[in-house]
Amino acid sequence: MRGNLLIYIKDSAHAFNCSLGDQILVYCHPQIVPGPTNPGGFDYAAYLHGKGIWHQAFTDLNRITVIIKNDSYSLFTVAISLRDLLLEKLKRFINQKNSSGWSIAAWV
Repeated sequence: MRGNLLIYIKDSAHAFNCSLGDQILVYCHPQIVPGPTNPGGFDYAAYLHGKGIWHQAFTDLNRITVIIKNDSYSLFTVAISLRDLLLEKLKRFINQKNSSGWSIAAWV
């Protein structure tokens, strides 16, 4: 399969050492994203299709392997790295669990 795939990782609280541009190998069973089950309900499949994602998969962390690390730098990767650094610094100063997400979203 080639293209965009939404991957749900069980127990994803553990750190997965993967960076933007890395090539990964995922052992999983891709499924077509199902449409809404209720009439007039939110169509998550159409939402993902608009983002170019047609399949989803559920897997465990131990079934993902980084096969090629990205060593190149582009403006986009530098921008993402700076954003991640900023988020980590903001999380250190915002300790309240309920308001940290909103505070960080307001800054970024």
